[in-house]
Amino acid sequence: MKFYNIMAVASILACCLTLLNLYLVSRIEESPSHARVRGMEPHKSNCYDKHDCVQQLEEAKQATKMLGYTRNARKTENAVPAEKSTKKNHRLPNLLFIMADQLRYDALSAMGNSILYTPNIDSIAKDGVNFELCYSQCPVCGPARTCLMTGRTTEHTKIGSNGNIFNANHTHIPCYDKILSSQGYATEYYGKWHSPLDQALKYGNFVTPVGGPKMIKKYGHHTMQSQYWEYLDKQNIPKFSSSSESLDNPEYNGTQENCIDLRPYKTNPLDARHGLEPGTEAVVRQPDYHGISTTPSQHTFTAFQARQCIEAMKRLAHEDRPFSLHLSFHSPHAPMTPSEPFASMYDPSDMETPASISDPMDNSPYETANGRLEHPEYADPKMIKYMIANYYALVKEIDEWVGKILAKLDELELRENTMVIFTSDHGEMLGSHGMREKNIFYEESVRVPLMIRFPGEITPGTVVAGKPVSHIDLFATILDYLGAGKHDSDGESLRKFIGEDGEDYETFAVSEWNMKEKNTPNLMIRNKRWKFMCPCHANSKVMNVLYDLQNDPYEMNNLLGRNPDKKKYAPQGMVMKEQLVLWLEKVGSQCIEDVKKRQII
Repeated sequence: MKFYNIMAVASILACCLTLLNLYLVSRIEESPSHARVRGMEPHKSNCYDKHDCVQQLEEAKQATKMLGYTRNARKTENAVPAEKSTKKNHRLPNLLFIMADQLRYDALSAMGNSILYTPNIDSIAKDGVNFELCYSQCPVCGPARTCLMTGRTTEHTKIGSNGNIFNANHTHIPCYDKILSSQGYATEYYGKWHSPLDQALKYGNFVTPVGGPKMIKKYGHHTMQSQYWEYLDKQNIPKFSSSSESLDNPEYNGTQENCIDLRPYKTNPLDARHGLEPGTEAVVRQPDYHGISTTPSQHTFTAFQARQCIEAMKRLAHEDRPFSLHLSFHSPHAPMTPSEPFASMYDPSDMETPASISDPMDNSPYETANGRLEHPEYADPKMIKYMIANYYALVKEIDEWVGKILAKLDELELRENTMVIFTSDHGEMLGSHGMREKNIFYEESVRVPLMIRFPGEITPGTVVAGKPVSHIDLFATILDYLGAGKHDSDGESLRKFIGEDGEDYETFAVSEWNMKEKNTPNLMIRNKRWKFMCPCHANSKVMNVLYDLQNDPYEMNNLLGRNPDKKKYAPQGMVMKEQLVLWLEKVGSQCIEDVKKRQII
């Protein structure tokens, strides 16, 4: 009898949980598009990097289940058979948003790179506008992408680190695609999803979040990586195995397993396992992988993601409603392992050494950033050339696929009615200041390319120079140009900088870093000439920073901090701080008073 009572209680609990899950989904999907963000309670510190990992994984499991349920429920919503649709029915403009990951601003020929030729990406600027001074709102993947999509600061999104993105229903602020979806747009997203999972609920396709073997094992959901691995298995691409006969082939000499495709790659001297026996166990992270992939170029991660976008575009072109299509490449983010023929296009010996690679950093808050002291090889003028050559190869591959995507847009006769945006979430140090990766406010890390093409709306060949803008401005810009109305945002539409009166506007851009972190600068403000950095804590011992970018473009001479002449530059530092305070007041920051109290010297 007790057994039946237990079963009955269990059944009731299961029903309650099901109803709760459906309620949560409905709440997320029906949340208002205008979020009241200002005045929200401060973000709790345990939601940052020290957030309980088990809790994150449980929340991720819940979120992805909801995501799958929503996707299945909406799979055929408003679908239009191809034979009943025509391209002429697109009365509202489309959006094609292409994003690279970790692409620094100067790794394009349109931005002055004399070694790397990127004609297809450049064409977006040539046929539209090039913003020469665009800044990531936060120079790390998850926070940067969430700020871009919502038009909100990290304080408002509550996404201060990559760890936060796995929290279910974490950000109650609508992204631009959620607003467009509510206005009848077909919205689809392919490639790297590195934002809160609840933000993906409005897409018509199944969005795959980032996550490798450990994440898959923990919450049993298809991730960006696992989807790609399944594809490679179907293509019969040989896997890595230290005991495999394939490794006896001279072609595979000196190989290790690549973390991104689980296939062999040939290491170069910068690789953490270079010279070790294949399959040697070692603690390596994505940035430690350097070499040449054995995966054929037609099956690389970049090729796989680009083809997903092309197939989606072909299908969306036959619907009788406008679309917003987002493609997020994983590259040129690590691992730095391009495939042939791209890998051989750039000889390491031909690469230029960064001007700041030997910066002593004796008056910088970033002296130990990104494991700089633990990885002196990235300050080695000869070694760093291997990384630069591989990085350029990955960018070149992206450029070729951007060309194919734009050609397909033309073939489908969608060019004239489609707004095209190209950018990156943040940059890559690539040996500048003797370090790798991002996470800091140096130009190579925080500055990104931004190009927008929109025939009939943006004059071809427009260049916005000397006017810093931010990624949080894209939310308002997209909704403005697509006629979706005004919505709450911490940014502004960039239209005013593109028009004939653009020269009358003086601008500055602000970037943030995890506001709970007390051992590094949390805020950066940059105008045409000057850049100022400071912590957001009044009593922090982290030094303030002021760079004169006109006379010190590589940021090697901090005019504050330990500079013996810092009193001379204190007034300019105060001017920059006052501009920063005004911006913090505008966006309703919680750290205004601390920044006001912060002494310049």
